[in-house]
Amino acid sequence: MELLVVIAIIGVLVALLLPAVQAAREAARRMSCSNNVKNIALAIHNFHDAKKKVPSSINYNVIEGREEYRLPGGGTEKAAPTKYGVASGANGKGWIVDILPQLEQQAMYNGIKPGFDDPAASTMQFIATPSNGRGMGRMEIRQYLDDQLPVLTCPSDSTAVPRLGNWHWTSVVTAVTSYKGVIGDTAVGEVFNAGGLWSNNQWGSVPDCFETLGCNGFFWKMSYYEPVNFKRVADGLSNTLLVGEAVADQDFHAMAYFSDGDWASTNMQLNYYQPGGEQMVIDRWYDVRGFRSLHAGGVQFAMADASVQFIAEGIDHALYRALSTRDGGEAASLPR
Repeated sequence: MELLVVIAIIGVLVALLLPAVQAAREAARRMSCSNNVKNIALAIHNFHDAKKKVPSSINYNVIEGREEYRLPGGGTEKAAPTKYGVASGANGKGWIVDILPQLEQQAMYNGIKPGFDDPAASTMQFIATPSNGRGMGRMEIRQYLDDQLPVLTCPSDSTAVPRLGNWHWTSVVTAVTSYKGVIGDTAVGEVFNAGGLWSNNQWGSVPDCFETLGCNGFFWKMSYYEPVNFKRVADGLSNTLLVGEAVADQDFHAMAYFSDGDWASTNMQLNYYQPGGEQMVIDRWYDVRGFRSLHAGGVQFAMADASVQFIAEGIDHALYRALSTRDGGEAASLPR
């Protein structure tokens, strides 16, 4: 009887202590995640100090003379990547590749860069096609594409692991990123008339800019057309979002080193989770390209001054949008 009483007491104590232990572990994971966000922001600043612009992404599927880009002031322009100093055309390089040396990954950068510089090795879509082995650099690049760097991985997200199934990379295992650059507040999917929850001007800026010109944030796959530097952040570095968290299994556009996997928009509700499972996440891709985390109550962001802030998921949406624009002229500051 006494033994049963002791066992029962131990059981009660374990039940009482377990939540505290779990909370302590999550606090440690959140701190580690915050450090990752900080290190990425500092790497961006170090790159900016050297290049006088933030890292840029390059589109992956431009056919010169056929595609047109909408201009922010109206009208269109024929696609011509070489006009903007992209030697090998549309190679699909994401902005995260640019900061690999600043993240102490110089060898990885050196291994990836020749493939981007070699026109025969581009585009990244060709690299992603297993049957296409032509061109120096394709296989060389592939050996790095599944490198899941700790600095790109939130320890609270067990799904942030290399995987098959990323958009454009369905046949290749690739690393994912838990941290995405802020594109601004573009209404993702609006140009496709997708009928998404957030694909309208009540939630974001129109027209949708994610594959064209004129985005009002920092990072998108056409940003090499419009290099952004911190002098253009008229709203103040401490009041402008730079990089935020994402959850891998809620967005299959998450390939870490690819220009269509490294950005997210503030047009949708912060911490929105798509119901219906994996297939709905894939089918309604335009509804999930926002920021979210597995930390209770909000999401960690790096501001453009490299400070890290925890933004509550209940933030007023108009304020959230205003914080994501670099020069919108809004009277926006972080809630205290």
